[in-house]
Amino acid sequence: MDNSMIKKYAVTFGRARNNLLLVVAFTTINLILAAFESGFFFLFSATMPTIIFEFIGAPVGIILAFGGVLIYLICWLLAKKYRAFILVALILFSIDTIVFFILLFGVMAAFEIGYLLEIAFHAWVMFYLITGTMAWVRLMKVTPEQIKSAQAEVAKETANAEADAALKSISDKDDEDPK
Repeated sequence: MDNSMIKKYAVTFGRARNNLLLVVAFTTINLILAAFESGFFFLFSATMPTIIFEFIGAPVGIILAFGGVLIYLICWLLAKKYRAFILVALILFSIDTIVFFILLFGVMAAFEIGYLLEIAFHAWVMFYLITGTMAWVRLMKVTPEQIKSAQAEVAKETANAEADAALKSISDKDDEDPK
């Protein structure tokens, strides 16, 4: 496998991890809001921890719900070194998505437009976890040295792009405000 494909798969895998972290963050915020009975919540979160909290109630429910979020966080952390954990996260979020759809179409009597955003979020995360898992499978055929080399190139390209953007910003300011 050539270096450009390795970089592509490494970036895809990184995006999957980032989206998993997004799930952790939004779900944590939702659980905190639910614990304080704020009456407000973000649509963009995992369904199961919130359902666990609402079904069992405080304080046991919040502990179990945060335990569910902790599992996603552990998958995110371990996936950096042990890429197979992206598959574990995919399986867990797939179950979460199935539960969400069962609740949405089976239990709830009324469908609200706001749930379209939740459907889109679940589809978004599923897409990235699936592509991240596929990238992991493809990267299993690559040696660790090849991956480190590709990651170094990606970091270098990112730093160069950031430097170019900073220079352009400075150049644009000089063009607007000549002294």
